[in-house]
Amino acid sequence: MGRSKFRTDEVNGHTNFHDVGYRLLRKFWGQGLATESAKTTLKYAFEELDLPAVYALADIENKASTNALLKSGLKITAQIEHDGLKCDWFEIKQEDWLVR
Repeated sequence: MGRSKFRTDEVNGHTNFHDVGYRLLRKFWGQGLATESAKTTLKYAFEELDLPAVYALADIENKASTNALLKSGLKITAQIEHDGLKCDWFEIKQEDWLVR
């Protein structure tokens, strides 16, 4: 369900970064699974992999995904166009995760 994907393509001026994401079948929407998945992925990214930062992006129209990422501790730091879609760009640094 949740994952941290290492991306080598350039997105928002970043290359070689970890991107948190998830995919859920519609029947599982609205149950808090995306938020829990993102939180678990961030915990692993920072506590096990010792990553300095993790990023994410979500279609601006996808309010549920935006809310899940915000509840997980990521912050919107930019709005970008990616693959023809307007997206919110999210970031969280390890030090911000540890003080939560």
